[in-house]
Amino acid sequence: MIGFTANISGDKDLERRFSDAGSIVRTRVKELLTEAGQQIKADAQASVPQLTGKLRAKIKTSIKETDRYVSARVAPYRYYAAMVEGGVHAASVQVHGYVRQQQSRNVRALALTKSGRMSRKKVAAGVVFVKPYQRSFHIEAHPYMQPAFDKVKDRVVDEINGIVLMSVGGES
Repeated sequence: MIGFTANISGDKDLERRFSDAGSIVRTRVKELLTEAGQQIKADAQASVPQLTGKLRAKIKTSIKETDRYVSARVAPYRYYAAMVEGGVHAASVQVHGYVRQQQSRNVRALALTKSGRMSRKKVAAGVVFVKPYQRSFHIEAHPYMQPAFDKVKDRVVDEINGIVLMSVGGES
């Protein structure tokens, strides 16, 4: 780990400013990151494509604070979120045959007969064998998180720089 140590000596006012700066900066940066996280969440929710609304509802914000750092996380908590954001090009899904319980009656399917053979016929409720199949699909990209982040990124960096300067008595 790379680190540094600074010894401040001489001016008592300067020593006091640097010793107080840590808590001032931490408090203000935490407030700024909380506000920025909420802004990113709102912008992402406004621009996410909506089919069922589940992805929009699962965009969450959290603030983590340790003795070393303060961070904000804004993330969608759905397994397909990255596919919506970045798209999927020519993905292929292969489903192997499987057996499932048939609930409804009179559905045409491959069924296991009493002799153990498969037959395509109308079946009543019971065990049904589903044939293997393969499907290809393409999902267009609909970025919603990255544009929301880009919208506030420069402002947050500028405000953090200003907070640090102000906390040690510099000009913003």
